[in-house]
Amino acid sequence: MRRILLPIILLGFTMVINAQWNPNGDNTTSGAVITKNPNNTGASAALSWYNDTARIRIGGSGNGAENGFLIQGVGEKKLFEVNDGFARVFNPSNGNANFALSWWNNFARLRIGGGGDGVENGFLIQGVGEKKLFEVNDGFARVFNPNNRAANFTMSWFNNIARLRIGGSGEGASNGFEIHSVGEKKLMKLTHNGNLAIYGKIESKEVKISLTPTADFVFENNYDLPTLEFIEKHIKEKKHLPEIASAREMEKNGLNIGEFQIQLLQKIEELTLYTISQEKKIKTLEKQTEEIKELKSLVKQLLESKK
Repeated sequence: MRRILLPIILLGFTMVINAQWNPNGDNTTSGAVITKNPNNTGASAALSWYNDTARIRIGGSGNGAENGFLIQGVGEKKLFEVNDGFARVFNPSNGNANFALSWWNNFARLRIGGGGDGVENGFLIQGVGEKKLFEVNDGFARVFNPNNRAANFTMSWFNNIARLRIGGSGEGASNGFEIHSVGEKKLMKLTHNGNLAIYGKIESKEVKISLTPTADFVFENNYDLPTLEFIEKHIKEKKHLPEIASAREMEKNGLNIGEFQIQLLQKIEELTLYTISQEKKIKTLEKQTEEIKELKSLVKQLLESKK
């Protein structure tokens, strides 16, 4: 009797399972859907829920258990692959090209791999409505202005020179860029026309300023050298040198180092001319002094000869 009942029970169980699985419509199950590797029943792929999280899992051991899984379309077309350490999406226009997220030498990386169409096109991160957010390609990476996608900020290589560039057109394309620290504190600003602002101290071993013209016009023959009397009067009235900004103006408007250096050089060259002029006067006075001494000596000799 037992030999008759066991096949009947197994047959009934199989009929219940087949009745629950509808190959032509929707199917629902609880727990997990498990498929065994036909080449190794010790390895399996499971579609299941775990701790309220839906998951796809490769389990078991032996052949196939560590090969990850591959999602394919019609005609064995590769769509998506996941394995230990990487996940990659295949180019729908070229199955030999793929975009991979992976680990390599303990570095997390995004990589365009394979060969053919799309391999050298880099990748683009987009938002809702195909909105461009971020793009990376061979030699450059750029972030798009959220207020104007036609403008972008690019890190790139150009003629073997690494560069930061504001590109594109429209709103934001001509505003330059700023570097901020914690709390949006401004550290540096570089404008579109090349002006640089540093919001702090600058320490450097060497600074080179290129500015023309210089102050050599002071040594031209037609230069009108101010008299010392004029300079003395100007200092008494205004408390600073002619053509040099006052301390109050410097505090209010800052100081153009290049222009200020030329102004100081002009004053040094004027001072040199004054010194040369005074040196000539001193030599003239010294000569006159010697002549006076000689005259005194002659007069003394004459007076003594008449005694």
